[in-house]
Amino acid sequence: MNAVLGKLVATIQELSYYHSEADIGVYLSYCDFQSYVISNLACTKELNTWFTKKFEKGALRFVAKEDMPRGDSEKPRHFVVELKRINSVFAKSKKQYIEAQMEHANEEATLSKLRAQLASQHSYIHEDIHSLRRRNSELTEELKDLSLQVQECLSETVASLCSDLARLEGANILQGDHNLIVHRQECYISQQKRFINHLVNQLAAHRFLAIACQLERRTKISSAYSLLKATEMELQSYVLAVNSRLDQYHLIGEAASSMIEEGSIDDRDTFLHAVRDILSSYSGSQTMTPTYVSACALVEQISELEDELHCYQHELENVLPRERGRFIDEQCRMVQTLEQILSVPVTHMLPKFTPWPLAQALEELEMISYEVYASVNEVTMAREEKTKMLQQPSRNAQQERRVFADFFCHPGRLENQVRELTSRVRGIPE
Repeated sequence: MNAVLGKLVATIQELSYYHSEADIGVYLSYCDFQSYVISNLACTKELNTWFTKKFEKGALRFVAKEDMPRGDSEKPRHFVVELKRINSVFAKSKKQYIEAQMEHANEEATLSKLRAQLASQHSYIHEDIHSLRRRNSELTEELKDLSLQVQECLSETVASLCSDLARLEGANILQGDHNLIVHRQECYISQQKRFINHLVNQLAAHRFLAIACQLERRTKISSAYSLLKATEMELQSYVLAVNSRLDQYHLIGEAASSMIEEGSIDDRDTFLHAVRDILSSYSGSQTMTPTYVSACALVEQISELEDELHCYQHELENVLPRERGRFIDEQCRMVQTLEQILSVPVTHMLPKFTPWPLAQALEELEMISYEVYASVNEVTMAREEKTKMLQQPSRNAQQERRVFADFFCHPGRLENQVRELTSRVRGIPE
């Protein structure tokens, strides 16, 4: 109940703050108080339930009995004591119930006041809406009047400015269409000159870059060709070394196959000593004392050398072509990457040119510049001739001024003059 009363007091304060017009923008409706009404009804229901439980179903139900015996004095005395005890216990509860009923009545009065205030607020809101609509209609009418005034002022100002321009006799515009044509042609010729200069610069840059790319391509191809030549020479030297080694192995194999001796090597046989020395040098044995081996051991060593020879031949026939192809592919990829790197336009470095191609390019640029100079001279001469022809005094300057002024200020008069001239031309016999 206290919480409900606190919320009602807060709502009343908000309404008083709103009616004081301190801050316009807070709008309340009857639905805002629905929660307070529901909580109030729930509180009243709980109080009624509690008192019903205590007074109708508790110890006080003995008071309502009518079938008590009248002559028994012990029971009434017991009932009196019980009633006194109950009254002493529930006196405070009765007082709280009465206070709660009074608070409920106050709340009902407050709610009725709030409903009345809300009804008055709705009427105020409707009045404000009608006043705003009236103000909006008034402002739209004022805007229409202002737009009409602005259009009238603009028409009058434009007409006055055109008449002032017509009265300016010293202006270049009012001296006829010839001066206008001259100015227009000068502007057009200046634009043509700028465009021609731009084209010349673009053409020179294009030729310059084309020559640079061609020279770079030639140097790149020559460097790649020299690199391939060096690679081919290295491969040829490698093949020659392998072939020489194979020849040595064949000679050793033939020498070993021609040997028929068995047993230990004779000291007087210089050939076997040489074969033994070759085999020991191949095996990498570095001994200070000479080692004597038999012919069978020499044959075994020679057979091992033959096996190694077969392995080397197999590598020469199968492995080396693959390695050569892989090496050539790598060289081609390197050349392609170099081509891609060199094909990128360089902005901060200029290529090195040989004198002869550069001289040819400069000759072509000189020929192009001579042609451009001749075309510019022709355009300049034509402009001077037209300027001399148009600088002659106009015979109909006054009429041109009048036509110019009528075009801006009195277009109807100009239309009438055009109609008259058209009728005269049509009336002339062919």
